[in-house]
Amino acid sequence: MFQKTGVLFHHGIPSPVEITRAATASDEDGSRSLPNDGLTPRQQANAIRSIGLEPFLIGMPESGIARKWDYLRAVTHAYSGLGLPILISLELQAVENPAAAPGEGHAPRTPRSLGFHAVTAVGHRLEAVEAGAVKDDGPRLTATRLSRIFVHDDQAGPFARLWFHNNHIQTALPPRDNGDVVVAEPRHVIVPLYHKIRIPFDNVYRAVSDFDSAYNSFVLFLQSRDVRCAGTPLEWTIRLESVQGLKERFLAEMPDAVSSVRAAMSRLLTRNMPKYLWCCRASNGGLPMAELLYDATGLVQGSFFYDAFARHKLMEGFSAAAESPQAPENIRRSPDCLAVLRAIRQHKV
Repeated sequence: MFQKTGVLFHHGIPSPVEITRAATASDEDGSRSLPNDGLTPRQQANAIRSIGLEPFLIGMPESGIARKWDYLRAVTHAYSGLGLPILISLELQAVENPAAAPGEGHAPRTPRSLGFHAVTAVGHRLEAVEAGAVKDDGPRLTATRLSRIFVHDDQAGPFARLWFHNNHIQTALPPRDNGDVVVAEPRHVIVPLYHKIRIPFDNVYRAVSDFDSAYNSFVLFLQSRDVRCAGTPLEWTIRLESVQGLKERFLAEMPDAVSSVRAAMSRLLTRNMPKYLWCCRASNGGLPMAELLYDATGLVQGSFFYDAFARHKLMEGFSAAAESPQAPENIRRSPDCLAVLRAIRQHKV
């Protein structure tokens, strides 16, 4: 885990003994310096702080409209954009293997807890399927197409798989003696962050949700006036990127981009941009529509929107019509949405 953050943030790489010593240095509960039961979330956070990074703990929703596995996908996909190792805390459970269960009428055994376990996410796999929403009324996210997360697991080895199947997270751990398979329930995630990365995923997700809702209202507004357009629903890719990574991506995309997009990228490439940004790319059926940039080093209490530009004429039309008196009210009422649309218009000039 710390090998990767050492490359990203230029800190020393502690040994396993040094990590454990730093994790347990401030414990006053009488626990052993080499805990047999593993490290608690507080101890994991202490180890991260010892190398000069900030531990950002993200709890998984217990219930409600945001499901645990979709939220885990979203968070993992978002923060892995910067190449960050993501510590995932799981509760392991033994459940009856459906393939080995008796026939119809059999009542499956109650899942049995096997305790807690932590793994480090190092990669993922996206499937070519339709994207879904993390929340029932939220935007569609590319992250929901994650079928597998590859993790470093000290019980199963490097590049072990966690995969999503039948509302469970399947693990690479071997079956139990009675044939039960080992599944996992996510409890929390800890992301080691550079201290100036202040804006969390949830805040950016809410900003994108507001813009997506306003865009959908605009499309319905056009359709109510018999204007044919197929611009909804959008699929959003939300990822944390460094300014260096963003500029390298722009340079790679510019040769194939249309002139208006090349011009917008060129203007951004010459700016003094924040060191870290949240990059939110909208697409429809694989066709790029827009890109929204948020300053990851900004303050939650203020506006952290940075810039935006259109990648499709429909999005340019949205920006032009948004301030019209006939535009849907939820567009004109949202200062953040209007700021995005003004930025898109400025790049069009």
